[in-house]
Amino acid sequence: MKPVFVKVYLVDPVTGERFALSDDIQVDILRIETPAGGEGNIEVLSLRHSPTDGVFFADAPGFQVTRNHHFRVRFMKPNFSKSAGKLLDYAEVGRQALPVYCP
Repeated sequence: MKPVFVKVYLVDPVTGERFALSDDIQVDILRIETPAGGEGNIEVLSLRHSPTDGVFFADAPGFQVTRNHHFRVRFMKPNFSKSAGKLLDYAEVGRQALPVYCP
């Protein structure tokens, strides 16, 4: 596989505003197949986070990507504050963080 660079955005479906996210998320490339005989998501490649530019990247020449491979974005905090422009934990949500969305 050639090097991959990914930037993650949340998009407000009403206004079209885009919010770049790089903190408190994890990005993977994984193979998704129908589980047969206990096998399912057996190939996972976690992308590394570059904190300086907010990009996730992977350089794995031996990793073979097929049509069954997809990106998975995992949110480590359950709420997104539009006013703060970042993910928040339950304890961090207050009036100043409203409106809050669940990505």
